[in-house]
Amino acid sequence: MDQAEAPSRRALIVEDHGTTREVLRRLLRVCGYEAEAVATLAEAQLRLHTADRLFLDLELGDGNGVELLRHIRTQNLPIRVAVTTGLSETPLLAEVSGLQPDAVFMKPVDFSKLMEWLARAQG
Repeated sequence: MDQAEAPSRRALIVEDHGTTREVLRRLLRVCGYEAEAVATLAEAQLRLHTADRLFLDLELGDGNGVELLRHIRTQNLPIRVAVTTGLSETPLLAEVSGLQPDAVFMKPVDFSKLMEWLARAQG
């Protein structure tokens, strides 16, 4: 299959911290993804249909990323979700775990582990 026939890989980053959002966007582009980055849950909801990978922060200015993860799971959307968080609150992390994200990365994100996950998650 040549590059023109290769399926596009689309990632959506939902992160309210500007520098982290931009670093993730650039990293994903280097890894061959079409990467779009937004800062709010409202923006993410509008663009969710365009992604097959989602990088989701939990604490956002307009709400909690858990709600978006719950929506993805209850609607059975074909999106692989990686949660990125600096939170260590056990009840919240237990709730996240119950929604079965495909990966959880604690901040600061170890980008080599993130790249390993992307490589394993292909297909």
